[in-house]
Amino acid sequence: MKNIKYNIGIVFALGILMLLFMFSKKRNHQREVIQDKVEFIGDQRLFLSEDFVNKLLIQKVKNDSIPTKETLVLNEKEHLIENEVYVDNAEVYMSVNGHVSAQVKQRVPVARIYGSQPKYIDVSGKLLPLSKNNSVRVPLVYYFLPQHKTNLLMLLEKIKEDYFLEKLVVGINCLPNNNYGLRMRNHDFLVHVGNVSQLDLKFKNLKAFYAKAQKDNLFDTYAHVNLSVVNQVICTKKG
Repeated sequence: MKNIKYNIGIVFALGILMLLFMFSKKRNHQREVIQDKVEFIGDQRLFLSEDFVNKLLIQKVKNDSIPTKETLVLNEKEHLIENEVYVDNAEVYMSVNGHVSAQVKQRVPVARIYGSQPKYIDVSGKLLPLSKNNSVRVPLVYYFLPQHKTNLLMLLEKIKEDYFLEKLVVGINCLPNNNYGLRMRNHDFLVHVGNVSQLDLKFKNLKAFYAKAQKDNLFDTYAHVNLSVVNQVICTKKG
């Protein structure tokens, strides 16, 4: 008799635990999801606003007027944000109390392609449309073709990592045979770089030329500066 009562007690206790678990699960799923915050990783907010990302977070929920944990699928939200052309990566989190937050890394343009349909190009080579929300001050690239992409990005990276060149170079001409020319701030001569080999040496020579030209006030005398010949700077005077 005692064994029967004991077994009934165990079954009853397990039943109570199961009901509590199901009730807790239902309450948890029905808990309202609260939009918490959007954090932009890396550079400043270039093209996307916090409000815009929040609108993406609350899109495509089921018929409920308020999204719940049951209707919110975090992976879908991440994909929805990442489908935006300016987004490089997104991660969406939800805390135990129902607060949703997102970390968003935007694509950062490194140059602007000049043409009838101008575009930005980012560090990975992805072409981005211009934005109505913001514009970015980056070098202008002229006569760009798809075959220039790899070498152009290498050239842009070298310019970006050098403070002197970053402030000085305002444009890049893509020339035949994967050669490149630089347009310089406040000067009307073109610097012919040639191909992207030995860029460190070429830019070292360019800096030496600038120091000499500035000292002797020679900038206005030149129409063309050629760095393509190894370890030489060949200057052509204005006709």
